[in-house]
Amino acid sequence: MPDSIIKEEVYKEYKKLEDDCNRKMRQLVNCTHFVRRLQEMLDVHIQVVEMKRKTIRGLLDTMKVPNKDDFACLAKKAITNENKVDHLDDLLYELLQNQHTNKLAIISLKAALQNLSKSLEEESFQTHRIDYLRSELKEIKKLFRED
Repeated sequence: MPDSIIKEEVYKEYKKLEDDCNRKMRQLVNCTHFVRRLQEMLDVHIQVVEMKRKTIRGLLDTMKVPNKDDFACLAKKAITNENKVDHLDDLLYELLQNQHTNKLAIISLKAALQNLSKSLEEESFQTHRIDYLRSELKEIKKLFRED
């Protein structure tokens, strides 16, 4: 027999065996007794897991060692604090920007005040000079009236 025919026959036998096994497994699994037993086993497993978790939580609490709930709470607080720090960082940046803008405005106002001060000084000088000239004029008028 050629090699390919042997392989084909082996494959057919394998498929037949596989189908038989699957059918038998379905028959075993597809009964109410099996489903009930499996449900009982799952319930017992869940009880064991819950009991182990409770015991471990109690041991960790007794030893004052944090558990996963403590770490989760801590992580939430860290995230909240990080958000607060980011917000404060944004506020600080905005305040620094405003401070820079205000500083520029103050420099501009200072320059304007210096210009106004110079103008007032010049005006004061001119006013003083005018007053002086008026008094001189009055004196000159008096001299002419006395003559």
